[in-house]
Amino acid sequence: MARAIAIGNPTFGAELFGQILSGALGSQGDLARWCHMRTSQLAGRSTRDRSTLSEVTKRLEVFGDWPALRKAVRRVARFSFETGRVLAAHLADDEPEGEAEPS
Repeated sequence: MARAIAIGNPTFGAELFGQILSGALGSQGDLARWCHMRTSQLAGRSTRDRSTLSEVTKRLEVFGDWPALRKAVRRVARFSFETGRVLAAHLADDEPEGEAEPS
């Protein structure tokens, strides 16, 4: 599912992946509440994002193993420029100070 979001709707995927990687979403329940909130914010706009939210909501049981989901998000984020940027930002945040790889 994470791969489908990253490839099918990378802008929305970047937003969702950012929430997951930052820890703002930490459980299946958090994801359900976030999807509900985002759906209400998109009323009358962005059919593509509403459709993606609907699919995520229909498949919430897939998101039961949160540590596995975070691993999957980190793994598939590289499949689009948008989600790749989110991943890179979070990887940089995870680096101990002074230990970043040279560019």
